[in-house]
Amino acid sequence: MTRIGFIGFGKMAEALWSSFRHQADVDGASTYEVNPIRIAVATDLGMTISQSINDVISSSNITFLCVKPQILSTLGQYDAGDSIVISILAGKSIATVGKTIQSRKLVRVMPNTPCMVNQGMAAVAWSDGVNDTEKSLVRALLGANGRVEDVPEEWMDVVTGISGSGPAFLYRLAESAIAAAADCGMPPDVAIRLRMCPHPVAPRSLGWMYLIAAISLPDLPT
Repeated sequence: MTRIGFIGFGKMAEALWSSFRHQADVDGASTYEVNPIRIAVATDLGMTISQSINDVISSSNITFLCVKPQILSTLGQYDAGDSIVISILAGKSIATVGKTIQSRKLVRVMPNTPCMVNQGMAAVAWSDGVNDTEKSLVRALLGANGRVEDVPEEWMDVVTGISGSGPAFLYRLAESAIAAAADCGMPPDVAIRLRMCPHPVAPRSLGWMYLIAAISLPDLPT
């Protein structure tokens, strides 16, 4: 059985755990969090609230590092030994994370917000210490939220732009279109239905996104 730990429990960590908790081989989770609102959310989701980062690491097979990237250097130093540590911190390399949490099995992941409805994309880069069995375990966990793609770590900044941040551009496009329709006198609820065009089989998906995915794009220059 796998026990999950979270250092920080923001919206992305909540989305991840909301899927992980339903997997048969997951045996609970703990988190270290200082925000009372987020502690309440974690408690409602059946998590154990730990009193320190060390407590999370020592009680977990897999620890997710989910704090804001800018506070990484303020956390102190920890030794996770042979436990798997997964960082979702944008812009922080495996080497940089390893200065805060030492582990022979570090993983860098860039998820995106559609994982909140189990339609996400997670790009994964591995340190050399992660074996094939452990990679399969991590892929199975992340796969509960959508699709998983292995990438070289040097691509991660590109991934952040096109996958991690990419959905936000589409959200803004939809928001702008709905606002423009409202300016022309259309009720916002009608504009939302027309813009989103829910698919009858998968109501959380966008019909126009299915079309984009189906279009054969011209070959890009190499």
